[in-house]
Amino acid sequence: MNRRLRIGSIAWAFVTVVAFGARAQDADRAPSGAATSSLPLSDARNQTPRLAFTDPGFGLSAASIGVAGFATARGAADRSAQQPQATGGFELFGSPLQRLTLVGIAERVFDGPWRPTATALVRVLGGREQGWALGALARYKADGFAEIEGEIELGAMLALARGGWHLDINAIVGTGLEESEADAEGKLRFGFDLSEWMRVGLDGQLRYRLTGERLLAGGRSWDAIVGPQLLGAYKNLYGALTAGPSTVDIVSKVGWSTILTAGGVTL
Repeated sequence: MNRRLRIGSIAWAFVTVVAFGARAQDADRAPSGAATSSLPLSDARNQTPRLAFTDPGFGLSAASIGVAGFATARGAADRSAQQPQATGGFELFGSPLQRLTLVGIAERVFDGPWRPTATALVRVLGGREQGWALGALARYKADGFAEIEGEIELGAMLALARGGWHLDINAIVGTGLEESEADAEGKLRFGFDLSEWMRVGLDGQLRYRLTGERLLAGGRSWDAIVGPQLLGAYKNLYGALTAGPSTVDIVSKVGWSTILTAGGVTL
C-alpha cells in the first residue's frame, strides 16, 4: 500500500506541474511596449536544460526541442581509498507549451545499468521580458529501466537575468519510493556573458539527509559539489564544462568532479 501511495504521488506531482504550465501559458505574452529581453531566444546558451546541477528557472521557449550528451568523471584525492568513476548518457528536452519544459535523461556508470530520469519544469510567474521568474519542478529518478523503485523530487526555482548576469537557484526535497529516506538540496548557478558566445560562472549543490538510517558516502549526513563553469555556444550548438571539488560519492575527505556537456537546440 505504501508503495502504491508513493507511485500515486509521482503521477499527481507531474499532473499538477503540467496543469500549471497549461493554465499559465497565456500570461507569457509581453504587453505592448515591454522592454527588450535580456535573454535573447536566438542565443543557444539561454535554451539549455540543466548543464551540471541546477535547473533553469526560465526554461525553454515554446516549441523548442533539443538533444545533448554528457560525460562525468569523479574521484577521491587518495586513489588508494577509492578509484575514479566515470558516467555518461544523453538527454532529450523540449517545451510543448509556454512555461513548460520537459526533460528526459538516461545515464549509467560505464558497463553498468541505465538509470532514467524524467523532469517537468514550470515557470509559474515572471518571464524573460521581466528579467526574473519563479517556477516549480517535479522529477522522478528510477533505479533502472526495469525497476519502478527510485526517488521523487519536488522543488521551487528562482531565475534572475540582467545586464549579462544570470542567476538560478533551486530548493528541492526528495524522498525514496521503497525506503523511508528523504533529503533536501540547495542548488545555485550564476554566470556572466563575456562575449556573444561565451559565459563564465559557477554551478554547485549542497545536499542534506533529512530522514533515514542510511548515511551518504563517507558516513556523512551531507555532501556538496561546486565548481567553475564555462558555457559556449555557436548558432544552435552549445557546450559546457564544469569542474571542481566534491564530496558526492566520495568515501574519504574531498575529491574532484568534472562534467562535460554538448548539445543542440532549435531556436
